[in-house]
Amino acid sequence: MRYPVASRLSCALLFLGALDLAACSSAPPPLGANVVVARSLPANWAAPRQAPLAGPAEIQAMWFSTLDVPLGTDWDGEFVATTNTAGIDVQTNLFVFHVPQLSPGRFRFHMRLADVPLGFVRAYPLRIIARNAAGAETETDIPFRISGRR
Repeated sequence: MRYPVASRLSCALLFLGALDLAACSSAPPPLGANVVVARSLPANWAAPRQAPLAGPAEIQAMWFSTLDVPLGTDWDGEFVATTNTAGIDVQTNLFVFHVPQLSPGRFRFHMRLADVPLGFVRAYPLRIIARNAAGAETETDIPFRISGRR
């Protein structure tokens, strides 16, 4: 026996539920002036600024190969920070990693984004956290997306 009214009602409820979910998602944070997204590092890349050890850690410039990373592909990034920056972490709701330091004020990472369940293929705020030697943090959020395989 078929129930056309129940079927239409179910479809309408599913549609409304999807709209409700979309309305709950927050707008992505804007890209700051210190963020560069390009295939390669800019030729005029900044030099780390000297800063007192007790001063706050500050990220001067960020470079990412992309901010829309397809599954199974490589992703690169580099940071120029004040010389008192002891560490930089990159975080989303899905992962967190510590960026290796090349020299005072210079940090670089290279990673391959592994496969994740389909429910995790979406946009995330990417949190960049810089710490000085005393552990005081400065945070910058930028938009980031994990895409399906291309």
